[in-house]
Amino acid sequence: MPNQIALSIHDLTPLEKGGVIARRGFDFQDHIAAAFCLEMVISPALTEVWCETQDDITLIHHEGNQERVEFVQVKRTEPNQLWTRALLCASNDGGKSIVEKSLAQDRCQEICSFRIVSLREVNSNLKVLTYPFSSPTRGSDQEAIKQLCAYVCKKLNGSKSPNGNDGYFWVLHAIWDVRGSEQAVRDNNLISIHRLVYGRGGYLAPDQIDEFYQKLLSLVRDAALAEWETVPAKKRIMRDEFLRWFERTSKEAQFPASSATGLRLISKMRDAGLNQEYIDTALEQRAAYRRESLSPQYLSLSDVELTAREVAAHLTCLRSELDSGLIADDGVQFHHRCLGVLKALQTTIRVDSEPHLSFLQGCMYDITNRCLHRFMGAQA
Repeated sequence: MPNQIALSIHDLTPLEKGGVIARRGFDFQDHIAAAFCLEMVISPALTEVWCETQDDITLIHHEGNQERVEFVQVKRTEPNQLWTRALLCASNDGGKSIVEKSLAQDRCQEICSFRIVSLREVNSNLKVLTYPFSSPTRGSDQEAIKQLCAYVCKKLNGSKSPNGNDGYFWVLHAIWDVRGSEQAVRDNNLISIHRLVYGRGGYLAPDQIDEFYQKLLSLVRDAALAEWETVPAKKRIMRDEFLRWFERTSKEAQFPASSATGLRLISKMRDAGLNQEYIDTALEQRAAYRRESLSPQYLSLSDVELTAREVAAHLTCLRSELDSGLIADDGVQFHHRCLGVLKALQTTIRVDSEPHLSFLQGCMYDITNRCLHRFMGAQA
């Protein structure tokens, strides 16, 4: 029998809580949840991301005057083949199939939809689910949809959701979301962070984006691990709160408390025995580099990013040689060596516009100010 009076999704307790206990560190599901959080920044319609509540991830969409609840299953483990409708409907160790567990979430008064997120592709029989709801191929009169509906309904053998809906309803309201690989999801999230920060007039260097992303993953994981019985609100990441977190965290990354004035850079150059003339020049070049990075004038944004990565990579190689004893420079000598490497890099880096030497040097000094470079050996 269908629910006589269905409760709101906001008042329902989860059907199961095993996933929280089984979690270990960051995994594919965290990267997916992080992607949905970033989607909230640009999509006012997506207002809430819930972690490990009703489903692996639960999304709340505001569409007009209505809410739509999207139940997301994230497939952490993949079969040794393409996903098929047989795998979709096969009973697992718990006795329920993927589609049965998904359909069981249809028990609230709000509009429901479903999403399966996987790494591996689907075969031809499930391909229709990878298309958006707006696609003509998703129409109920389309042959691929009719065949899949018939197959799923047969496998469910009359089983329905608490709201009285069957496999036909699930197929018409389900999306299969293929993400390719965990690394691909992570990379896309890093690109999204960069674009969102840049779109707000900011700029984060590659290592700053990585640090930002680790904080986002921690936010998601904390929500997943929060106990529903004691702190249910902590399992829900709300759009307004996340927007404030995003702005605050991006500003902290761009302007660390002790980095705006270059205090760390000054300290490291003094420790290396460099005189005030070098320090003053370094501060000026770093300031110019940051202005160009925040609002590129002669370099494209992609060239700014590539240049910063290449400078960081070359400096890493130099520090490795210094720390391993392959070179035995003091601070002044090593600083001179770093400048020489940057001068050589200026003519070899493959970007559309050759960066100014002052830009490369400013980049080095900015990296130094963020404690990612030094002019003395590790044991000095």
